[in-house]
Amino acid sequence: MNNLIRPRENAGSEGIGLDLNGKLIEALAESGRVIVEKDKEIARLKEYNEKLRQAVATLINGDLVQSS
Repeated sequence: MNNLIRPRENAGSEGIGLDLNGKLIEALAESGRVIVEKDKEIARLKEYNEKLRQAVATLINGDLVQSS
């Protein structure tokens, strides 16, 4: 585990692994940000869907009351 923490200038060729680990961490962080944004979008769409469902139910119920 220490070879992953060792500074690049002291690691020799293992510094490449450190670079790859850094890129992997960056990629994971970016995918995490994408997931968070997608989760927010899903929540927003669910809220919008619920408002539409309520509006349609109101319209249907209003039409039923008026036609009776």
